[in-house]
Amino acid sequence: GEEESQMITQGVWKRDDQLKQIPWFTDDIIKKARAKGVTSPFDILELEDDVRGEILNKYGDESREMSEIAAFCNSFPTVEVGVEVVDEDDITAGDPFRVSVKLAREVDEDEDDDEEPEEVGKVVSKAFPKDKVESWWLVLGDPSTNKLYTVKRTTLAETASLNLDSYAPEDPGEYELKLYLMCDSYLGVDQEFDVKISVAVGEDGSEDDDDMDEEK
Repeated sequence: GEEESQMITQGVWKRDDQLKQIPWFTDDIIKKARAKGVTSPFDILELEDDVRGEILNKYGDESREMSEIAAFCNSFPTVEVGVEVVDEDDITAGDPFRVSVKLAREVDEDEDDDEEPEEVGKVVSKAFPKDKVESWWLVLGDPSTNKLYTVKRTTLAETASLNLDSYAPEDPGEYELKLYLMCDSYLGVDQEFDVKISVAVGEDGSEDDDDMDEEK
């Protein structure tokens, strides 16, 4: 499953917190980091230099360890997500409908211009010996009924646009679906969004025609 893939890539297990996936973060460092309110790789980047230095004082500023910690935290993805139900006023029971999704990764503007573009999305993980490019999964479902509408996998350099196509429920009414964005390589970056659809009665439902035929 997706969660297991994240665990394997970063070498952590479900009960471990997000900080354990950062290279060179020992239990002692994690304890010090948590005492400073740090709970994710994002927080490490936001710290004042002296506070970060205090937490990581066992590694020198120019050490390989510090370099790998910085590389991991800088590569930890932040993704903006736009969700739109296409023709949302025209969804009829049992017919196809589409959810359009736009993904945009926040890229550090300070990065060198000559950085190879294919490096974006490359997973930084001490636990995964081979080169690995992160994958993202979009899952549209109805948590109230456990119905899965559609699943789509993508890679993400800087932006991606995807269409999730599925069939509307057979029963007209209001439905509160969920869209989940999940990454196979990092813990703590998954997101979820509400997707509400209003399903109308089909204009030319064959069931109505059958009923009329029987009444004749």
